[in-house]
Amino acid sequence: MMSHVKDRGACLPPGVRLRILTVLTLATAFGGFALGGCGTSGLGGFGPIPTPLPPALTMMAYAPDGSNIVTEGVVGTPVHRPKVMGVLPQLKSYGFGRFVQMAYVGIARTEEDAANYYAPLIEASRATGVRVVPGTFAQGFIDDLFGLATAPPWNVVGSNALLRHPMNPIAVGEQAYWDELVLRCRNLARGAQASEVLLDQEFIYYLYRFHEFWSDENLAKIKPMARDAVNRLRNEGIFLIFYHPAIIGTDVSINRIAEGLFGPENADDPLASIEHFCPLPYYNNPPFGTQSPAQAESDYAVRGFNTDRVRIGFAGPHIAFGFTPTTLDAFLKASPDVIDRAWYVAGAVNYEALSASFGAMPPVR
Repeated sequence: MMSHVKDRGACLPPGVRLRILTVLTLATAFGGFALGGCGTSGLGGFGPIPTPLPPALTMMAYAPDGSNIVTEGVVGTPVHRPKVMGVLPQLKSYGFGRFVQMAYVGIARTEEDAANYYAPLIEASRATGVRVVPGTFAQGFIDDLFGLATAPPWNVVGSNALLRHPMNPIAVGEQAYWDELVLRCRNLARGAQASEVLLDQEFIYYLYRFHEFWSDENLAKIKPMARDAVNRLRNEGIFLIFYHPAIIGTDVSINRIAEGLFGPENADDPLASIEHFCPLPYYNNPPFGTQSPAQAESDYAVRGFNTDRVRIGFAGPHIAFGFTPTTLDAFLKASPDVIDRAWYVAGAVNYEALSASFGAMPPVR
């Protein structure tokens, strides 16, 4: 059975990290994963879901200021913050109502760190009317708790070493992971004066979707911890947005994780408050381009998800077969019912140019 790792805080000193070497042995063995349980079980005591803000045409940009080591906070002069401030008027003129900035977890070191970072963005948001939503990468929570994969005692080397942490994904089975998620999301939301936080969880759930840790038993034990974390934030007026795990067509492995961990039992389940950034149609080419927003909603609906919280994703041209501003504009004007539910994903190298292109176009409506 998997050892339950005890007595750890948000940042473990080296001596404490050595206590988890037995877990490393189990992680590399890929067998017999069971969990030390915690969290709230069932739905007793959860009240009606508070009302989240309405959806809006959204750009999400990978604009990663901050350190990927939480204890380092915001390192140096932020590079992307002034760029984000500069694109908001252009996005507003086209019809975007929300900008989600993906950044590193260091910004969430404390509420004060986040407040200092987001203060100019808050003013720019108020001036333009475009909501600025903070976002971060969930694998950073594993690094917060256990140290970087490339550091002792893990010493992972080779390509994408930082994404191959021996505690990924098994850390999700620990209550400490969900407490860390709540803490960092709270710091981001309060610091940014936002009611929404996006978690990019691709490198936990999608990258490791074939990992045998995702047994039926473990999914059932994790779900109460996940529900409790979502509920704690929801009760503070903070709503989570997920990029992964998503319901993706016939991908049985990721669909099973998404439903098993985050599928709500009813409309009052806190899990029903999660906003799901769904990646369909995402790519502007067959066969992906033939999958319609209606199909995406249907895929969620048949699994009991709240389709009012399902969004439609469009990749930008930083990805092969992504949508250019011109092709996205054509899609949205041909399907105006999708506009407020659409997410457009831009890369760090091109979100400024893409925003300028949108700003030069006639409004989407």
